[in-house]
Amino acid sequence: MPIIRCFGRRALVSSSRGAITCAPNSTRALGATRHLSLTQLVDKNAAPPKALNPPPKKEQTRVVNQRPNNRKKFQAPKQQKQPEKKKEKISGLPTSSWVIIRNIPPMSTLTDILFSIDEVMAAQAEGGIVDLDAVWKGGGQVSMLERDPSDDWVRSAHIVLSSHGRPNAWRIEFCNRSLAHAFLEYCRANRFHCSWKPVLVEAWELREGNKNTDALEISDSMIRVENGGDGMTVDHVRHLFRRYDLTREGPSVRVFNESSSHKLFLVHFADPSWARAAVRELQGVRVHHNFLRLAQYPKQLVASDNC
Repeated sequence: MPIIRCFGRRALVSSSRGAITCAPNSTRALGATRHLSLTQLVDKNAAPPKALNPPPKKEQTRVVNQRPNNRKKFQAPKQQKQPEKKKEKISGLPTSSWVIIRNIPPMSTLTDILFSIDEVMAAQAEGGIVDLDAVWKGGGQVSMLERDPSDDWVRSAHIVLSSHGRPNAWRIEFCNRSLAHAFLEYCRANRFHCSWKPVLVEAWELREGNKNTDALEISDSMIRVENGGDGMTVDHVRHLFRRYDLTREGPSVRVFNESSSHKLFLVHFADPSWARAAVRELQGVRVHHNFLRLAQYPKQLVASDNC
């Protein structure tokens, strides 16, 4: 009789019934027999049947290497905003008789600036100068300024000092605002020179905001002390010039610029001869690891103040 082994069991095949009897190896299972048909045994041990209608496989799309499209999309050019035109400022009539002349040559004198002003005003006087202070009579008539040729054009001139204590501008006061207006009109249309250098001319008004209330009178009896350093004070400068006669009218020594890199002192002597002696003897003296630089103002800068 043939024996069929299936998964550790011993099966006996009976020819009379056509059935398969499986007996376990264990003694406990000898009395318990189970009758299974051949179809059941085969179906149990066989692999699971395949589905009649399997799910469709996802078709993998084949990516074709395409050439990169480097062409940019056409964009309409942006319209650039045109810059707004600045409105031209209409210069009104001057309310004062002051003008300021900037960027003057370092070695220019008061005589140079007055000589240039005389040339301009003489040419303006030939064509006639409008009198701004005259009473309007109507009828389209303009009153001209009546002036004696022997009179001066300028009433006063004041030097303007830079932060380094050097002259860099002049404040000119004309005898009236009509002369100042004529001078400004000429400088707007032509180039004005101070000595050999073209300079800038603007209107200026004497106000509290642009005028130093504690102004100095710059003269040839004054010197400037440069490169003082941080540790140098007014007492140090006064002690340095103790051998010379200083002025008794107002402060003799004052700080003009307190900047650490450009500390500047102004020393006022009693006489220009003392100022020349101080510059000659103490030029380049060493104070607080710094070598001082002394310079005397020229005698042409008289009766002037700084701003």
